[in-house]
Amino acid sequence: QVQKALLRPPRDSESAAGSYPFVVTVRSLNTGDSHSAEAVLEVSPFHQLSMNAEPKRVVLGGLKPAAEFDVAVINLGNTEHELQIFASDPENEVAFEFEHEKVKVGPGQQRNVVVKASTRRSALLANGKLYGVGFSTRSTANPTVAAYAQAQIELRPVIAIAPFLTVLGLVVLSFAWFATIPKPPKIDLFRPDHSELKVGQSVILNYQVSDA
Repeated sequence: QVQKALLRPPRDSESAAGSYPFVVTVRSLNTGDSHSAEAVLEVSPFHQLSMNAEPKRVVLGGLKPAAEFDVAVINLGNTEHELQIFASDPENEVAFEFEHEKVKVGPGQQRNVVVKASTRRSALLANGKLYGVGFSTRSTANPTVAAYAQAQIELRPVIAIAPFLTVLGLVVLSFAWFATIPKPPKIDLFRPDHSELKVGQSVILNYQVSDA
C-alpha cells in the first residue's frame, strides 16, 4: 500500500530555507518489527523585504544644516541577505551620509541605519522648498530583491522672502511716519527794529518761527 504524508512548513521567516533530513518508520502492530527509510525535505527560499524611514519629514537650512533619518530594514523572507542602502532626492539638493552602506539581515531580523542628510548649499534669501526623498535597499546577491520608503525634506533659507518683505515694509512705514509726524513750533527770531523808543514812536517786532 502507498501512504501519502503532507509536509507543509509555514511561509514565514522561521521556516529557513535549506535541507532538512528526516526518517520515516513503519512498525508492525502484530510482531513489533520495524523498518525505516531516510528522506530529505527541501525548503525553498522566498524573499520579502520591508523598509521604513522616520521621521517622515525633516527641516534643513538656515541655522540647521543637517538632519537624520532612522531607516529600518526588515527581512520577512527565509534567507539571509546582504543589503545595500541608497537615498536620493530629485533636485540633487541634499547630500546623504550612511552609518552603514551595507548590512546583513537574517530571516525575521530588522536592522536600523542612521542616514544623515545635509544641504549642498544654503541660500541667504529665498523661498522655502519641499522635496520628496526616496530610500531604497537592494540585495547584493539578488538585485531583484528590493524595498522602498519615502520621506520629505523641507529646505529653508537663512531668511525667507515673505517675512523679510514684511519686516522691510514695517521699517519703511516707521521711517515715513517719523518723517511726517508733526513737530512742535519753535521761535527762531524775535527782535524789534529799535532798541530805544521815544514817546509817541512806534516799533516793529520782527519774528520768525519754524514748524508752525
